[in-house]
Amino acid sequence: DSHPCERWQRPVGEQDPAAAVSKSKLSDDLLEQLRQADSRKSAEPAKPHRLRQPGQERKERQLALMKLRLSAVGDKSVPQADRVYFMVQPDIQKQQQQPLPVFFSRHWPVGKATDSLAARLGVPPVRKLQQQQSTADQRLSLLPLAGADPNSMPGAPLPAGDSLATCLQRGNFAEGDRLLLTYWPSVPDLLAVCS
Repeated sequence: DSHPCERWQRPVGEQDPAAAVSKSKLSDDLLEQLRQADSRKSAEPAKPHRLRQPGQERKERQLALMKLRLSAVGDKSVPQADRVYFMVQPDIQKQQQQPLPVFFSRHWPVGKATDSLAARLGVPPVRKLQQQQSTADQRLSLLPLAGADPNSMPGAPLPAGDSLATCLQRGNFAEGDRLLLTYWPSVPDLLAVCS
């Protein structure tokens, strides 16, 4: 009662006339700006998509590695600090299997990592070839895959005697990369074929 302001005396359902005018003016202005923007868009040629920012690929790779770490399987006795993570594509006898997220110790030789993976998948590490001319052995090997495409060409087999840390330092592959697990001619057999 004692307050002199008009607003307090106005009935509940009634609006302030100044506020109603400013709201309608504001909405008219917004509609006009939207119409002008639409007409400009149709008149201008389409802009090319923005290129990736320099750090974007690195961030995407780190995010993929974090997701890989959550689902990776491996020897639980390997300390967290020594683990290196990979996505292994089993190409055993050309079966279409899903890639397997795994971890190994960075101090393990590539041969031990391959044997550990073979034991996990139940695959024999050596396969005899039934050829007419030769009974050469093929050994299970890990080959780095270029890119995320499982059909991409693999690199050279990783040397079985080298540690994973050595291969990582050399740049043969990086943590989080895809590796192909497949039978490959053993080194003496490969040298015999090349000579």
